Amino acid sequence: MKYLMELIGSCPEYHRISHEQYSAFLGSFQSLLKMNPFILAEDGLTRSEIMLIYQAMEFSHDTGGNITVAEAAKCLGVSMPSVSRTLRSLSEKGYIERNFNENDRRSVRIVVTESGKNALERFLKTVFSVLDKAMEEFSDDEFLKIIELHGRFVKAIKKAVSSERGTDNA
Repeated sequence: MKYLMELIGSCPEYHRISHEQYSAFLGSFQSLLKMNPFILAEDGLTRSEIMLIYQAMEFSHDTGGNITVAEAAKCLGVSMPSVSRTLRSLSEKGYIERNFNENDRRSVRIVVTESGKNALERFLKTVFSVLDKAMEEFSDDEFLKIIELHGRFVKAIKKAVSSERGTDNA
């Protein structure tokens, strides 16, 4: 979430709580976005497209490189054909470019274009705006408690799902 934290840092209007607290809440909110067909993108992006652009930006920010299709599929918990379909749509919209390895055409790196970065930032700013409006209904202490409880709830859900599946991937 380093990329997201820098973006938050560049938006002084969203500093009601600390960067760490925003990170904790947005991490939880990201889980909510994955579970819910909540789409706020003005650019007509789908949830899958937003998540793929975000993951590519996060990877690039963390590693200095570009994510592969296989890495994106693993990070997002989806199949490579699903990522490929989303990439095709994003490429047609001009939000990403696919760089093929000359030695292995199956190895594709995803590069987010300026248009893609701008679309993601518009989306995130909309999310921040919605969060700020929602936070007006609560005191700072109440909102921090919501963040804490929501995080615990998401962990409990993940643990319950893992238990049901008989896995240890909580």
